[in-house]
Amino acid sequence: MIAIGMSPAGRGGSSPCPPPSTGWVRDPNWMPMPEIDETDEVFYGLLLVFENDYNLVTWSTTAGTTIDVGDGTAPITGTGSAQSHLYDYDSISATVYQYQPEPDVPARNYKQVMFTVTGTINVLSFRSTVGINNGGSNNFVDINCSLPNRTGNSFRLSSNSASLRKMPICERVRIWNWNGAYIASSTFDGMSGLRVVQIPFEVGDCSYLFDNCSSLDVGDFTTNATTITNIGRPRSTYQSVRSFGNIVANNVVIAGIVTMFYRNYNLRYIESLTSTTATSISSYATDCTELQYHGEINVPNCTDITQAFDGCVKLQSLNFTDCSNITTTTNALRDCNSLYDLVMNGLTVGINLSDTNLANYGMSRFANSIGTASGSQTITVTDTPFGALLSASDATALAIETVMTGKGYTIAN
Repeated sequence: MIAIGMSPAGRGGSSPCPPPSTGWVRDPNWMPMPEIDETDEVFYGLLLVFENDYNLVTWSTTAGTTIDVGDGTAPITGTGSAQSHLYDYDSISATVYQYQPEPDVPARNYKQVMFTVTGTINVLSFRSTVGINNGGSNNFVDINCSLPNRTGNSFRLSSNSASLRKMPICERVRIWNWNGAYIASSTFDGMSGLRVVQIPFEVGDCSYLFDNCSSLDVGDFTTNATTITNIGRPRSTYQSVRSFGNIVANNVVIAGIVTMFYRNYNLRYIESLTSTTATSISSYATDCTELQYHGEINVPNCTDITQAFDGCVKLQSLNFTDCSNITTTTNALRDCNSLYDLVMNGLTVGINLSDTNLANYGMSRFANSIGTASGSQTITVTDTPFGALLSASDATALAIETVMTGKGYTIAN
């Protein structure tokens, strides 16, 4: 499993997960979630029903499934088309609690129900609209499900579109099985309050998987997906995940990592990136203006890092473990104004380091890490602290320059 944020609480217990999150605590007033594992076929969703609100829930699921909306009314049979249920707060016999996600937001009274779908679930979407309150909210806060018979692009929880239904207050989603041969893109689209996600390793196309999940800190992420392009890239809001742990993606094809976090203005840090199959990280984190830390980058077969960190104005250090196959570095570090430490082991082509914050320390580490130039190659240091030191004939800077020229590079200042 890919466990994001905390360890699973299902009865299987065999899926590798990071330790429980210290950043998210489940509300102790919420009723417990039923325990399931990957062999089950069921959807459980804890739903809050608010006082003095229009408590509509909408869904579309496979014909013949059974939907128990949890308020004591008769079960509903799935039709394969959009369906809905309107909850009556006053008629629900349950304890009243108060919901207050932020101290400055007035508390609201709520009761809670467990929404359940059983049967053979090929399709399950909560983005469905019924002509009433389109673009409104399905107020689930905790989800636990296993969908081994899911088909195609048919599992959707939320949408950032103004015309489709959303899940803005959902804090946790655990998926034990979702028939991973199929596309997973946009599954969590628009879930701005999401804090914890657990999904299987087996994943199809993950494009825009976490679009607008602006509260989510993704833990270690190991996947066999062939495409993780745009996984943390916002489609329109410039707000996606806040952070990633250690990313391991050794099954991506061709350029399966390009634009992975492109223009995510919410991204703070990434622990590491490993992919033995990716050949490009072009525009990987372009214009991630809040990105301050990125750990080790291990992409030994990568040939293209064009604009990989272009515009990452707060990024302070980068460590590439193997750059020996890189042939294109166009604007890879443009406007990385805070970058003071750079290691690019085995690099054989030139790179423009203009406007970085590299001084003698960072340039020494860079110079000692690069390989022998492949033909005529230029390293540009214009408008860097190192360039200024070179112009001032600083002895240490001149010695570092000699290391690079000794490897066949021309230094442009």
